[in-house]
Amino acid sequence: MIYTDSLKIPLVAILAMAAGSYAGASAMAGPESQKVLGQLAQASIAEVQLGHLAQAKSTNPVVKKFAGRMIEDHTALLKDTQAVASRQNVALPTMPTAQDTAEMNRLRALSGKNFDAAYINYMLQDHRNDINMLSGEKPALHDRNVYSLVQRAQPILENHVRAAENVAGELGLPARPGFNQPVHPSGTE
Repeated sequence: MIYTDSLKIPLVAILAMAAGSYAGASAMAGPESQKVLGQLAQASIAEVQLGHLAQAKSTNPVVKKFAGRMIEDHTALLKDTQAVASRQNVALPTMPTAQDTAEMNRLRALSGKNFDAAYINYMLQDHRNDINMLSGEKPALHDRNVYSLVQRAQPILENHVRAAENVAGELGLPARPGFNQPVHPSGTE
């Protein structure tokens, strides 16, 4: 065996410890990655909760079907986000944002067509804002796992916008701005 001079530790053990330290260091996510993982988690938590709310409150089968898709897709996206965060040693939020919570409370007070319109409009707004957020954060992401997650999430969110636009059309709601234009909660710009 080859020993180091000062501590009589086998060189193989030192190399193994160094490799372990390097692997652990690479598993830590940078601040940009942590932020994006947190935002993806909160967005998916909110979409799942809002989807359950829509399935309970809406009487429109098209809205209920859309809500079911939000639950299914965002549950899967949340699991993917949690897996990446776990590998990166990132603790994720377990609750939606204050804005999403306020919107859920507002939606709970509505019913019928008013609920359906408000829910679909919020889905359009929220998904477009999420797409814009991810597009803005992507250049700053240096972690390939988080970057890959964002790459997988964006087309899902874009499909959700198109699906929400279709539902909005079926509900007779006015056209809304495209992907690159955030929609404000009040619906005004």
